Amino acid sequence: MIDDIDNFIAAIENSTRREIIRMLTQFERSYALELSRSIGLSQQAILKQLEMLERANLVTSIGFVPSSVGAKRKLYEPTGFSTLIVDYGRNFLMIQRIPLENDSERVSVSFDEAISKLESIQHHIEELTKKRTELVKKKDELMAAIKYQLEDEDPITREIVLEYLNTFDVEEVSRRTALPLEIVLKILKSKGIVLDEGTRA
Repeated sequence: MIDDIDNFIAAIENSTRREIIRMLTQFERSYALELSRSIGLSQQAILKQLEMLERANLVTSIGFVPSSVGAKRKLYEPTGFSTLIVDYGRNFLMIQRIPLENDSERVSVSFDEAISKLESIQHHIEELTKKRTELVKKKDELMAAIKYQLEDEDPITREIVLEYLNTFDVEEVSRRTALPLEIVLKILKSKGIVLDEGTRA
């Protein structure tokens, strides 16, 4: 999962690649020459960025379209749709990439109804974002309190406990710390945090 997030962030950190993705979401599908004209860069530069996006599974080639002036042109469309969430507090860092299911069927709705629904959805997203931000602040405060109480613990115990309280996933803690699952569980049990097989106390 971390590698997937790293690849995604590396792919979208470039403004040109972000613009390519944005244009493809508008066109639904396009080719390098058309994108180069819209963005204002050479076709060669666009092709280079498309190759990087394809390796990151953010675009995919779906065939070719004929050209009246030369070779066929490779056609691209966006893919790998997801939501990226980054929580960066004073006491923790949490990054999640959540896939978005792609329903190929178009919604049957009038233009005016679609606009009204979009406006409502945007309002709900903004309200949820405000509530989520407040919860993240509270999480950061509680993580600070726990860090203070763990000051006298050995570094491994401290790391395992804090990693677990960030994710509540013992397998993820084992992967991140490169420690066997049984060691992670043993330490968490010793602190009264989990019981058997990662069950919370």
